[in-house]
Amino acid sequence: MNYSWDTIRDQVREFRANLQAIYPLQILSTVKEFTIDASNQLYFLSDHLALTNEISPSRNLQLYHVDLNKIPYSDWLNKSDRMTEAEYLAACSKAPLLEWNVLFEEYCNPKTGTHFRLQGITSYDIKDDTVMFTSHNGIFISKMGQIPRLVYSRSMHVCDTQSTERHPTSKTLLLDGRLDPKLGGNHVDKIAFIKNRDIWVMDLEGNERQLTFCSLNTKDPTLNCGGVEYMMQL
Repeated sequence: MNYSWDTIRDQVREFRANLQAIYPLQILSTVKEFTIDASNQLYFLSDHLALTNEISPSRNLQLYHVDLNKIPYSDWLNKSDRMTEAEYLAACSKAPLLEWNVLFEEYCNPKTGTHFRLQGITSYDIKDDTVMFTSHNGIFISKMGQIPRLVYSRSMHVCDTQSTERHPTSKTLLLDGRLDPKLGGNHVDKIAFIKNRDIWVMDLEGNERQLTFCSLNTKDPTLNCGGVEYMMQL
């Protein structure tokens, strides 16, 4: 049987509507990119619908934090290897839920000192007490418990939109080609990234240094000089 695009679209919309009617909001949320640090703190990205009071999944992910040290002791955990699947699921359903906390809600423009609301996080990297994340093509850096700041480079500028709010919701970062950033360095004070097929490194103030020069090879436009994760391991 042949189906038109309109028929498929209507079926997808009907499926989504039925799904939202059957399952709680938590089931429809995206939760990914888990990281646990040495102090047993859990970090992850999510569009947790129950916290945002939205009725449909959001495209904006936020960075959440959960203190795993607050997990209460439960005797059934020691018996879990002797439980049936049904008993284990029943016990899990009675386990208390840990509190989710948004790690960052705003950031600072270091040139003006103005604070702006974060409009979603694409990726993040945590080393010790330093957090780096990307949002709308911008790279941000922060210490735990502090307000993150935008890391400028010479090839990036910011287009401000007029707003009288303390935390404006509109701020467009123009792409400068800094892809796949990774946090590292002996003192966690460097960010490596790919730009125009080459590996670059910059400090936390945005001073950049080009390490490879594959972009100079005009005969083979597919040539690239590797991934930044290797540089951060040196």
